[in-house]
Order: sequence, then structure tokens, then C-alpha cells
Amino acid sequence: MAELAEELILLFDKEIKETYFIKIHGKKPGGLLYSSYYNLQSKLAKDKRLKKNQVEHKENFSFSANLAEILQEFPILKQSFGYKLIEADFAKLYPGIENSFTEKWEHFQDKVLPIFKSNIKEQQSLVWLKTYDVQSNDAKNALTLFLLHGLLVPTNRGKKNSQGKKLLKFTIEDSRTHNMRNW
Repeated sequence: MAELAEELILLFDKEIKETYFIKIHGKKPGGLLYSSYYNLQSKLAKDKRLKKNQVEHKENFSFSANLAEILQEFPILKQSFGYKLIEADFAKLYPGIENSFTEKWEHFQDKVLPIFKSNIKEQQSLVWLKTYDVQSNDAKNALTLFLLHGLLVPTNRGKKNSQGKKLLKFTIEDSRTHNMRNW
């Protein structure tokens, strides 16, 4: 850790080595590097205990956090370079397929467009569908996401209150709004 602290002060000349690592004889070391290391080790030990109690298979994995929760847990992702951290993590977890989604997106759009044209009935989606072919690629990407809501209409018949009375029926627009708000 002392070597890492040395490298950091070489990179950032205004920094002080002791901020990152302090060797205290007869006691545990101090500084940001040791604290981060110690906290990570504690978290990993806790995670190992959790994994012993609950076995998760990769194919059965489900993730329920929304974007706001993720950004609260990892505020560094709000930085301008945050997307690069996500891309790097994905590339490390799934080497060789990091561009798979974007490579297949155009093919997906080509396949789903005829389905949109034959199955969408909702008025707003039909208006967007008429202008689809003259849009830029970015606009087509957004329209594809919006049009999916017109194709995959909400199936929930509505929410009920505690007395069992029906309060509302969800619409395609409700689905779009909820989806965009949670991105």
C-alpha cells in the first residue's frame, strides 16, 4: 500500500502520502487506502456469508433496484465518466460481448417494425409510426422504445383500494411515463 500511495502522489503532486497510507508501528495502518481495503475485505467476508445462506444461479438472477437507488449507492456513476465505469465492469464480467446489444439493436428494429405496423392500434403510437422512416437514428431508437409500449399494452386491469374498489385502469401512456421516469 505504501507503493500505491507513492504512485498517487506522483500522479497528483499536491497530495500528501500520509493521506493515503500511514504505517503505525504496533498498530493497524491508517489512511484512505488501508481504510478502503479494510472496508472491502469486511464487505467481501459479509458477502461470502450471505452467499452461503442463499444460492443464486446466474440464469435465475433478478435485479430490482431502480436507477435512483443505484446512483445513491454508487454516486461516482453520476460523474461524466460514469458510463465508462459501467462499460468496463460489463466488459470484465462478459468479455467479448460488450457490444452485443448495440450490434443486434438495428436487426431488432428491422424485425419489429413490421410487427409495429400491423399490430399497433393506439393513436399516439400510430402518429409516431407514420414519421418513423424519416427520423434520425437516435430518434428511431427512442421511437422504438416508445412504440414497444403500444405493442405490449398493459395487462393490469387496474389497482384496487383497501375496500376492494377499482381505482384506475393503466394506459399505454402510463406505461411509457413510468418507464421513462425509472430510466
